[in-house]
Amino acid sequence: MSDGIKRVMNCYLCHSDKYSVRPGNVRDDKKIDVLECDNCGLVYLSSLSHINPNHYENSGMHDGGVLDTNKWLKETQNDDERRYQFVKEKITNKTVLDFGCGVGGFLDKAKQSAKEVAGVELEKALQPSFKKRKLNVFENLSVVQNNSKQYDVITAFHVVEHLQNPKDMIKQLSELLVGGGGDDY
Repeated sequence: MSDGIKRVMNCYLCHSDKYSVRPGNVRDDKKIDVLECDNCGLVYLSSLSHINPNHYENSGMHDGGVLDTNKWLKETQNDDERRYQFVKEKITNKTVLDFGCGVGGFLDKAKQSAKEVAGVELEKALQPSFKKRKLNVFENLSVVQNNSKQYDVITAFHVVEHLQNPKDMIKQLSELLVGGGGDDY
């Protein structure tokens, strides 16, 4: 390809080569397509080559690494509300973990009806904002796993398509569900 991006066209969950290009783009690289597997429905990116080991931990998704949490919360408020309304009945009086919670706008809303909310967000620069807003957000999944806490509901909005091994991550997340999430992967 002339743009220098290595393309991943087969679904990395079921390996099908049948996919559709979804509308929209990736915030951190407009040349990357968002794909949907025609076989299993997984949404994934046409390339993961833009992600380095510290990409998400150190503002890799943000222009120049500058984070304005108030601006980010304002930009995502409609999505946060839509997501909250979508799961509101399922999370009422439940414990909720939002994997890849971003700036935490969904968690702010989920606190209204959930028994307890927590998040996982690799972006270290957001921790002061979480503390100020009294949100329990872990810096990585291993911290959650080491706590031996289980959750009734785990969400992952706009995250799975960014994972290099989504099947393994979903398995790890399912082990954090009350009852272990079952064995069908």
